Amino acid sequence: MKWLYFLAALVILGCGKDNFESKPKLSIRKVEPEVVPPQGLLTVTFEFEDKEGDISDTLFYSLQRLNRRGPVTRQVRLVVPEFPARSTGEISVDFDYSRALTTGLTALRIAGSSPARFEPDTLRLAFMLQDKARNRSDTAVIERVIVIR
Repeated sequence: MKWLYFLAALVILGCGKDNFESKPKLSIRKVEPEVVPPQGLLTVTFEFEDKEGDISDTLFYSLQRLNRRGPVTRQVRLVVPEFPARSTGEISVDFDYSRALTTGLTALRIAGSSPARFEPDTLRLAFMLQDKARNRSDTAVIERVIVIR
């Protein structure tokens, strides 16, 4: 009878679920600043979870300009540098004004302005993390960042 209880205990313990999955989880922890000045930086801090801790691969992001005039979407691939395997942690990424936030987005001139002035860009940023096994996270989204032109 003791063996039966022992076997039942092993089955129950064996059925426990891990807190982490093979598919990475990505969430946005902090965005600074919400309004990016000319030549400024946008810093995004992410939290991640991954069962194998093998996230040193790729961070994809989609940048979508939401302005009524001149909406644009572009896709970018960033390499995640190698670091020791961890199943949880933070990643902080700096997005440079001229290389990451405005490249490929023609400034929208405010009609009739003299000297020329430009509309701020309203951006939506979506991120996805891929681990070394090519598992991809769900999408983490920043709904609104303003880039001053």
